[in-house]
Amino acid sequence: MNFDDCLKNRFSCRDFCKDFSLDNDTLTKLAKLAYLSPSASNMQEVKLCFVSNNILKTLKQELLKAFYENSKKSAFLNFYPANLAQNYKDKRFLNASKLYGLLNINKDDKNARLKQWAKNYEFFNANNAAFIYIDKDLDNGAIFDAGIFSANLINAATSLNINTCFQASVCEYNDIISNVLNINNVNFLCAIALGKATKDKINSFRSEKRAEFKIF
Repeated sequence: MNFDDCLKNRFSCRDFCKDFSLDNDTLTKLAKLAYLSPSASNMQEVKLCFVSNNILKTLKQELLKAFYENSKKSAFLNFYPANLAQNYKDKRFLNASKLYGLLNINKDDKNARLKQWAKNYEFFNANNAAFIYIDKDLDNGAIFDAGIFSANLINAATSLNINTCFQASVCEYNDIISNVLNINNVNFLCAIALGKATKDKINSFRSEKRAEFKIF
């Protein structure tokens, strides 16, 4: 798969095969590819861990519990500021309306929307997940490097015909992830669900991408 095809074929998988798991050799290959990413002064400050089996099962249970009980969140990154500009609000609304429209979920059906959103905390049934994190004493530059790293990990997975879903929502509960994984003094930035897509109609959804840029 060439690079163009890799970018064009990638999509956010929202329903993974429950009977598919990645082996350690494949996970190791993904990690080695992702760690070829550039970083400031080659500090390589971005950290990665893969989670599966009983630990992932426990994590899913704890995240779902926190979500349904409306527990206090402990996110390090805020992806959606309170004063979000209208043009970005419009893009979010359009994307959500198309996704829920595909699922025949009415905008006023709060229970159905809640149930669909809760699938984030089950990693959409994936049996493997990756977590991207940095040490707490690092500054914003490390976040930028983590973005590059995350993109390269996702593209590496796509090149190996592994489906992914980038997830910011699960890291709203930074403390829970830290406790379950027993990784301390770090900030979890995002998670990436990994696996094989089912043929469920939700996996036919594609977000609209616009190339908005300037050339001087």
